[in-house]
Amino acid sequence: MRLVVLLLSILVSLSLLSQKGLVELSTSSWLETAQVSFCAMDLSSGEILLDEHAQRNAVPASVTKLVSGLWAYETLGPNYKFETTLSYSGHIDDQGVLHGDLIWLGSGDPSLASEYAQRAHQLPSIWAKALKLLGEAGIQRIEGDVVVYLGSSDYKAIGDYWPYQDIGNYYGAGAYGLNVLDNSYRLVLQQNTSIGQVVEIKGTVPTLPLRWINRLVSGPAGSGDQAYIYGTDFSEDRALVGTIPIGTGSFEIKGALPNPPEYFVRASALALEQAGISSCGWGVQVTPLSHDTLQPLMVLQSANLASLLKHSLHESDNLYAQALSNMAGRSSNKTLDEYVSEVLEQKGAHRFYDGNGLSANNAISAKSLCRLLQYAHQRMPNYLGILPTTQDASSLRSYCKSIPAEAIRAKTGAISGVRAVSGVLKSKSDMDIAFAFLVNHYDGSSSEVYRRVNALLKELYLSR
Repeated sequence: MRLVVLLLSILVSLSLLSQKGLVELSTSSWLETAQVSFCAMDLSSGEILLDEHAQRNAVPASVTKLVSGLWAYETLGPNYKFETTLSYSGHIDDQGVLHGDLIWLGSGDPSLASEYAQRAHQLPSIWAKALKLLGEAGIQRIEGDVVVYLGSSDYKAIGDYWPYQDIGNYYGAGAYGLNVLDNSYRLVLQQNTSIGQVVEIKGTVPTLPLRWINRLVSGPAGSGDQAYIYGTDFSEDRALVGTIPIGTGSFEIKGALPNPPEYFVRASALALEQAGISSCGWGVQVTPLSHDTLQPLMVLQSANLASLLKHSLHESDNLYAQALSNMAGRSSNKTLDEYVSEVLEQKGAHRFYDGNGLSANNAISAKSLCRLLQYAHQRMPNYLGILPTTQDASSLRSYCKSIPAEAIRAKTGAISGVRAVSGVLKSKSDMDIAFAFLVNHYDGSSSEVYRRVNALLKELYLSR
């Protein structure tokens, strides 16, 4: 009997400890002006374990990727693969002349020539395979154009509510009907030895016809990359501002390709020309394409969706996340908002304007995130296994310093004034717990947010 009383006493004490931690969190001075939403839920029963404004909407930042990833996983399936096809129209005469166009048809594959993709998916391998197949087909000259068709074009590459200061930089690259090289380029700069001196632009990799307004100067030693590129898609005008540290060598930053489909088709035409196969020109088209008139030559397949999602979530890759979200939308003929409404059986309690979290207009509550995690736990547990651990994502380690690495899988998010984390926790007693913590407009340091959340998660881990 004494043992039973003792165990009950311990459980009550631990429960009070968690509530005390939650009270401390909600009454902290640094959160007086903040917008906070926190929830912890037993995944099996749906019981709310901890709750602080759990139904209050807040900006999730890159935690959005957790939601759009679930959408893509359920809609497309873990084995789905993007396809980029090479075909030709018209006919080939006895002289090896193609009287028609050579046509690349994109489907939005984010991994085409990505630095994270396998060698067979890189441009040199793609050109070599294409030239081999053109030779086998007898094509020696193209009396037409090299064309990229973007397939379904009923979406925009750049989100309507993405910050202007993001979209010229690599992390703000849009998701197009045909993506290439992570839709990014490297800008090579020459460091200076004097603070405040204008930095010289040496060039880009790959070479691009960009027009620069250069206001980049040298900053103090050790100040890091404080450079920003401003510019919109489809424009070759770019402004470069900020600082890079003083030094004597080269310094590189990354920017967003202004028109990835155009870069790909120009590079394709150049590869053909260098191999002795001329064409009349090149172009990008979004008009409907009749597949009945095409002769297929090659199909390039991406890695499976589970692999692409793993990269998207572990590296918080905005391009991959948006491309997967776009494909889920085209396949299901619905929006991410509509999908979440169906899962939660609730409309209007959330809003999403993209699939990667760049938009500060996205909003969802901690309780809704926990319910989505419970839905995944019940119907697609393998999806939760894709989420990063503290060993996979350095950003997650900031929240979970006191918890074993194998006990937690979660996605973090951060934009100016926003810190967010959501995922699943296996407690010391093997209870599966969904949690979400969203804080917006806090008055204090990010490290204070991490410390408070770490304390709460530690209490959940120990007390449940």
